[in-house]
Amino acid sequence: MLLTGVLAGCGGGGGGYGAPSQTPPVVQPPVSSKSPGGIWHGASTSNETITLFVAETGTLRALVTKSVPPNVQPPLFGSGAVLVTGDRLAGAYDSGQPFATFAEHCELTGTLVERVSMNVTLDCTDSSGAKRSPAVTLGYDTDYGRASSLAAIAGNYTFSLRPTNVLSIDGNGVIFGTYDNGPNCTVNGTAEIVDSRYNLYAFEWLMSLCQAPFTKFEGATMSGFGVMNVRGAPAGSVLVLLTGVIAGHLEGASLMYQPP
Repeated sequence: MLLTGVLAGCGGGGGGYGAPSQTPPVVQPPVSSKSPGGIWHGASTSNETITLFVAETGTLRALVTKSVPPNVQPPLFGSGAVLVTGDRLAGAYDSGQPFATFAEHCELTGTLVERVSMNVTLDCTDSSGAKRSPAVTLGYDTDYGRASSLAAIAGNYTFSLRPTNVLSIDGNGVIFGTYDNGPNCTVNGTAEIVDSRYNLYAFEWLMSLCQAPFTKFEGATMSGFGVMNVRGAPAGSVLVLLTGVIAGHLEGASLMYQPP
């Protein structure tokens, strides 16, 4: 009875001893991430020219040329991916030189202005253990903004520097051709649409019947992107940038195919 009386006394009057009021949680709006898609060109603070081909999915291929006066080193071909949260960009790619043992792993972080610019820092370590951290500003190439279709890319092509190289793409995206100065390798593969709003095609091909000095490419799969009608190239041309792991080493190829 005493306990009942105490509780009754506490409950009387107009005091504020009722259940506390609950403030509803603040719901933050979702972060709208920008698209990294595009063809991006820039020059780094370590004296290299960089072009990144980035799909809407974030898949990346890189073409890097380092200038070491008085000579220019062979290009590096890279393969990787990027992820965007809001306007923050992060990713990585591995790169290597054709017919060389040099390789490099680079991680990138920075900011993105969609379809305008990327400002990134690269943290790179090469196969000798040497490290570097160049900064680079990359500008957006409006060539990326054209629509793509299998009908547009279908046709017969030759490699501009070696006309005996041929590439055929049919209306279903089926690829057949020969690689590097005649029938040193046969290629069979596919070209696919990544996003029909943009000028970037997904390429993949298998190399077979490879002859010396390209026997190490036998059975290798190369993948990457194709871009139509890049500026300065003949009308109807297709720039193909591919990478693949050959004998444990990342190899790459950049070829400008044009109508015969």
